[in-house]
Amino acid sequence: MNDHTTSFLFGVEQSVSGASWIAPRKAKENLKDLFKQEFDLTEAMSELLVNRNFNIEELSNFFDPKIKNLMPDPLVLKDMDKTINRLLKAILDKETIGIFGDYDVDGACSSAIIYSYLIKLGCKVEVHIPDRFTEGYGPNTQALMKLKEQGCNLIITVDCGITAFGPLKKANEENIDIIIIDHHITEPNLPEAYSIINPNRFDEESKLGYLSAAGVCFLTLVALDRKLRENNIKSNVDLKLYLDLVALATICDVVPLRFLNRAFVSTGLKVMGWRQNHGLKALFDLSNLREIPNEQNLGYIIGPRINAAGRLGNSSLGVELLCCNSEVEASVIAEKLNQLNEKRKDIQNSVLESAIDKLNKEDISNKNVIVLADTEWHEGVIGIVAGRIKDRFHKPSIIISINKDGIGKGSSRSVSGFDIGSAIIAAQQNGILLSGGGHAMAAGLTVEQQKLEELDNFLNERFIKSIKPSVRLKDYKIEADINLRAANKKLVEEFRKIAPFGSENSEPIIAISKIRIKNFRSVGKEGKHFSFIASDESGDTLNCIAFNVAGSPLGDAIKIASNGPLLHLIGYLRENSFNSQPQLTVIDCYLIN
Repeated sequence: MNDHTTSFLFGVEQSVSGASWIAPRKAKENLKDLFKQEFDLTEAMSELLVNRNFNIEELSNFFDPKIKNLMPDPLVLKDMDKTINRLLKAILDKETIGIFGDYDVDGACSSAIIYSYLIKLGCKVEVHIPDRFTEGYGPNTQALMKLKEQGCNLIITVDCGITAFGPLKKANEENIDIIIIDHHITEPNLPEAYSIINPNRFDEESKLGYLSAAGVCFLTLVALDRKLRENNIKSNVDLKLYLDLVALATICDVVPLRFLNRAFVSTGLKVMGWRQNHGLKALFDLSNLREIPNEQNLGYIIGPRINAAGRLGNSSLGVELLCCNSEVEASVIAEKLNQLNEKRKDIQNSVLESAIDKLNKEDISNKNVIVLADTEWHEGVIGIVAGRIKDRFHKPSIIISINKDGIGKGSSRSVSGFDIGSAIIAAQQNGILLSGGGHAMAAGLTVEQQKLEELDNFLNERFIKSIKPSVRLKDYKIEADINLRAANKKLVEEFRKIAPFGSENSEPIIAISKIRIKNFRSVGKEGKHFSFIASDESGDTLNCIAFNVAGSPLGDAIKIASNGPLLHLIGYLRENSFNSQPQLTVIDCYLIN
């Protein structure tokens, strides 16, 4: 059902990609003028800030987020005091400490942060990253017992553990102290553990639930470092040097980029520019990244290479890379990860094609949540494929790989407004799933094949109860309607002031009306990208690029417009890295005639 209060920019209710363009609200003139005068901003930027409900007092911290201004006392987190006292005892008694981490980027970064710090204190540390295919997600009894055999009577689980009731009960019976450092949503019951630091535990009041696991690990080390100093022990560790890993995890785990997370990423990107971490430096060199990285570099270039290790069964490679003390060793591991990433792309494309083929044979018009399963799909890429299906069909999507025993491992990606993590936990509590958990935008699950239809029905019914259905396929919320002359360097610089972009701090979408296309050409290895110049009746021009559009409705429309017709464009205004000039990254268009 259409919302009659919605205003469509340029009247575009259905673009070439089937999307609706939601016009920016008319900002209050007095507030807009206040922003313009106080911060010397353009009209477009001032309107954007007013519409994002900023107030004048918080803008300085937003434009220039500093950790010292936004960092809480880590002791506000439940069990933090208990945790650091136990860690202090382990350090003083020279205990061997175990780390059990997840196999994704956040898990690898969290493990590397804790490991590197403890090693520099002279501790003996054993790290275990589970194999996705033989062990699955989270702590398992066999791995915990193996760590105990290696002398670990204290084990820290990072980015996992909060749903591992059985294995942690067994560890407790074996007198192993388990410290959980996690950020995933919890059930009302918590597993048996010595201590649990999780800003998303049901009884937590710190309001830090937006942190990544690496962010929680960093707060833990801040508290521990302070405790050591109170006991006249100098760590001689500059914690700031771990912020590159915190930034990487924060971006790649798609947690909200607000408050402390903004400061973590902003500072962490600067630390990355120093290239102190041999592993990250090796990946930068391999990827030909010479400039200071930005959030796009981390999300699309660096993160996928580290994730490739866990996706294809070499789960420990990511942590090994991030903990490297040798440039030569780092280069070797980075090359392995690069090769795995290329293999991952091939497998992913095959699974994606198969999933789309399935959907083309079904009528999903009445489905609000997509649930797809197959026995031939590689478990290591289902999360990426779920994201691609979600982006293509604009619906929460769950992709499930079923093994020979009829057990499905699934990964889900959601849309704004539908908390998939809570939905998956509810499905488990209703006896539909064997296990499951996650957060608002992404979650994992294990399900028996015969329960797939029940899962499908449960999630679709939950969606209807939680979200008012809309007949619109996708909404693009436009934040600035400008002419080509206003798409200048000053506006690009202003947009970068509110970067880094990500979850809950989206990159602004701008719209430009009635332009003609000049100098159209296909670019890239296979000609999948389209480059052109937009011009208007005033003679102003702007360089434009549309990525991976060959053969798509957007690409076809751009080709048609290159022969004369006028069109409206929307996209992201960025600096072209080759010539430092403004460039529009086109994401949609509307043919006028």
